Amino acid sequence: MIIKDFNQVYQLAGEMGPRKMAVLAPEDIEFLKSLKHVCKDGLIEAVFIGDQEKMKIAADQADFDLDSIEKIYASDYQKIANQGVAMLFNGEVDIVGKGRIPTSFIYRAVINEEKTRGKMENISVISLWETPAKDHLIAITDSGVNILPDYKTKKEILKTALFVMLLLGYTNPQVVILSAQRKNSPPLVSYTDAQKLREEFSHDAKSSCTIRPEHSLAQFFGEKEDNGSLPHIVIVPDLDTGNILVKLDFMLNVIRCSIVLSSKGPLIIPSRADFCDSIIREISLGVFLAAKIKEETTVAKY
Repeated sequence: MIIKDFNQVYQLAGEMGPRKMAVLAPEDIEFLKSLKHVCKDGLIEAVFIGDQEKMKIAADQADFDLDSIEKIYASDYQKIANQGVAMLFNGEVDIVGKGRIPTSFIYRAVINEEKTRGKMENISVISLWETPAKDHLIAITDSGVNILPDYKTKKEILKTALFVMLLLGYTNPQVVILSAQRKNSPPLVSYTDAQKLREEFSHDAKSSCTIRPEHSLAQFFGEKEDNGSLPHIVIVPDLDTGNILVKLDFMLNVIRCSIVLSSKGPLIIPSRADFCDSIIREISLGVFLAAKIKEETTVAKY
């Protein structure tokens, strides 16, 4: 089954839940409002990790009942992140969610765990677009972690995106690797990387994707009247490009949902600009992916 929109994700997540989520520094009002909704619908069982007084104040403001929530008290951001990510890698929770804690502390904790007992050499943010013009989702990556990825990092970013799309039911996604191209001058590194990735993956029987020859945004968006050429995966050359591109959802008729995937499960890391509806989508996507990862037959294909 191919997942084509976020309503479908939410419906399936409701059937797959509840999944246990460690919420780091649960002091963000929008996150707590979202959590209240998904807990009521049976998607999530939450564990709160953070400052006791701050979480109580935030819960009161969000009208969130703390009585039934498992709580672990800590005040230091790095200790909070380390505790939650360790629980994910221990199998005590299925998902980690970011409350009001700087993202850098979470990334540091994940990278340290991957080095010691994980298998991913790189983590990245995958932002999915739902567009009314197409009957498939579009994954744009990396939009949040790697500032200027080299060839090896781009390869890992693409592999992670392929895995996520596989979990969503896409068996042979079309891939576009964005780059500028200059005539009558040496090619840019991003263009050379794109060519190398296309060459390598075209000769890899296990890649399960088609990397298309175009590299520009104009070719990516296609004709104004026809979005038939839109790919399934877009690899960007740097973080600036990725972050700006995915945030165009504020101007375009698209719906965005972002996720970070570790080797032990998903992390929900909302943007500061995300509100309740988008956070609910991200949590439901995390529940869906966590459940699919548990299916050994699916993971074996990766």
